[in-house]
Parts: sequence; C-alpha cells; structure tokens
Amino acid sequence: MRVATLRWAFPTVLVACAPVGSTSPSPRSEYAQDSAVHYIALPDTNADAVDSPVCGTESFGDIDFVKVCASTFEMGCTAGQTGCDADETAHTVTLTHDYWVATTEVTQAQFEGRVGFNPSLASDCTGDCPVDWTSVHHGMLFANALSAEAGRSACYTCTGSGVAVLCVNAMDPYSCDGYRLLTEAEWEGAARCGTDLRYSGSDVVLDVAWIDQNSTGHIAPVAQLQPNACGLYDMSGNVWEWTQDVYALYDEGLSVDPVGAPSGHGNVGRGGTWDGPDWGARVAHRHNAHKTDGNNNGFRIARTDR
Repeated sequence: MRVATLRWAFPTVLVACAPVGSTSPSPRSEYAQDSAVHYIALPDTNADAVDSPVCGTESFGDIDFVKVCASTFEMGCTAGQTGCDADETAHTVTLTHDYWVATTEVTQAQFEGRVGFNPSLASDCTGDCPVDWTSVHHGMLFANALSAEAGRSACYTCTGSGVAVLCVNAMDPYSCDGYRLLTEAEWEGAARCGTDLRYSGSDVVLDVAWIDQNSTGHIAPVAQLQPNACGLYDMSGNVWEWTQDVYALYDEGLSVDPVGAPSGHGNVGRGGTWDGPDWGARVAHRHNAHKTDGNNNGFRIARTDR
C-alpha cells in the first residue's frame, strides 16, 4: 500500500490508496430553496498544489467516475474556510474505503433514461443539464436502477413509483457494493480533494461554480467550468447535491466512516446552487433540506470500491 503525503501546511492529510476558522453564532437561514467498464483519462488540474488522492478512473455506461482514495482529513471549518456557520465544527474524519465518485452531477438525460420521468423545473434545458427538483428518494431510486443495470446490490429499499417513490437505506452504505448517494464525509473529502480551498477546486468562486453572480438566472449544463484536483465538476454551485446523511450536528465521536443521524426529516445537501450566494458554495457549507424538498436539488452518484 502506498501512502501519499499532501504538500499543505494545514490541514495535514494522509491518503492511503490500494495498489495498481471563525464561526457565526448560528447557522444562516437557507436561500430560495452498454454497461462495459473502460478507463478514461484524468484531467491534470491543480497539479502544483497537491498529490491528487485519486486511485483510478473508469466509466460505466454514460457516467464517468474517479476513485477517491481512503483518507484522513479535516472536515468542517478549517483554515481555508471563512464565514463559517455554527454547524461546521472542524473535526478529523477517516474514510477507510476507496470510493468511486461520478465526475458530474446526474444529468436530466441520464436520469430520465433510467427511471422514466424527469422532475426538473429546468426542463427547457438540454439533457446535459443536471436533473433538478429531485427529492432524496429520487436519487436513491436512480442509484438502484444503475445498480440493477450493473448487476450490483440495491443499496436502498423503495416503495411506490415515479415522482411519489419513497426509499430507505437497505444496508450500511460503506458495505453496499451498488451505486448510492455519497455520505456527507465522502462528499466533502471528494470536494476538497486534499486541499483547503474555500470552494471545490479554487479560492475564486467563479472559476468553479455557477451561482447568482454568473448563472444569468439559469441552471447550466454540467462540466462547463474548471474541475477540482480530482477531476470533479460542479461540486460547488449549479444545484444542491443530496447526500446519504440525515442532517444533525456533527458527532465528533463518530470520526471513522461516519453516516449521519439515524433518523430525521431532513438530509444534508452540499455545494450550493445557481441562484444562491457564494458562501453556499463553500466546501464546508451544510444545507438542511426536507427529504421531499426538490427546490434546486440534484445529486451525484457514487459507490464503495468493492
């Protein structure tokens, strides 16, 4: 097993790969709410800043993935984050498994092609725009459809169909070999990609994120701006990305493979949105959204490397 030590003074990050700040007194209120696997080239981005914690790349059907190495990193209000909220307490997290992350948010074409409907308000956008106005259940339904296509385990148990589908976890996310939503810790680890930048891939928000300053009032097609060091696009901005985790304040005692609260009405959304301010696109910002709230919510797909 090789270990890559990242060249950043803070936070110190150790990445293990398989062979081949200040806070505000309370959180802000949120604003308007072919199956063959083949390898792809990884973009060479931010190479001077970090030994990228990427263990591999592949595609499944029409979705490209990078494999993010197991790692220990600082999550939350680190030195690179300013204007933090009270629910962003800095703490050390260890992810013990490598995991595959889609390079883009799931698009409208990818979603409708697998589940048969498109909930997006931005339906006048091209099929390359991220699916939006999704509930967390829609993300789980898509994940199960992709798992079935790949002959992998379903990570969720779903009842009902179409827009009204309801899904719950079928097993521990890290144990499931099928496709699923990212856990919140996986999302932040992938968004940071071994750096302590304010946004995913840059300290300059407009380099990497569609927000209220540059979106001209519309969701944008995926992968139009600069990716982060892992080759992931739109981790900041465009649409909120649902995570697997039920929202709660961080439990710093659960620092190894955390999974969020056992129950609750809201799931954590990450990354900010095309009609929101820059601070929502910070890599540490947390959005508490009701599980059925579709407002500007999309998602990115992942799976544990098994």
